[in-house]
Amino acid sequence: MPYRAWNKSSAETKRRFFALTRQGMSGQAASLTVGVSPSCGSLWFIDAGRVDFLDPPISGRYLTQDDRIEIADGLVAGEAVKSIAVRIGKSHQTVYREIARNRKSSRSTCRPCAPAGPTDTSGAGAARATARSSSRRP
Repeated sequence: MPYRAWNKSSAETKRRFFALTRQGMSGQAASLTVGVSPSCGSLWFIDAGRVDFLDPPISGRYLTQDDRIEIADGLVAGEAVKSIAVRIGKSHQTVYREIARNRKSSRSTCRPCAPAGPTDTSGAGAARATARSSSRRP
């Protein structure tokens, strides 16, 4: 619910004001930049209650979840690891390391979400088959 007065400024002006405050500009400077009075900017800020700052981007050094999905999809399609690395913009060594880190020990290839056998389609059955194959008893 608006705190006080109705404002004649467009919604785009208000969006630009909040974009500038998210970037770290003071409320007074942001309001003068978009062409409204500082008191108007203050009212917008009070009505909003708060301004969420944008999260800093994840460092390019780390793989994102989207990168991991691209790697898994490329492996399922039989694509070469180096071409997967070029597509996601990472070093081929990083992709090889990710594959080695997340490979199932009972399988020779990385096949995400694959059933344990041709007739097994349940997740519990796949877990049972993996446990059975890695057991120590004969």
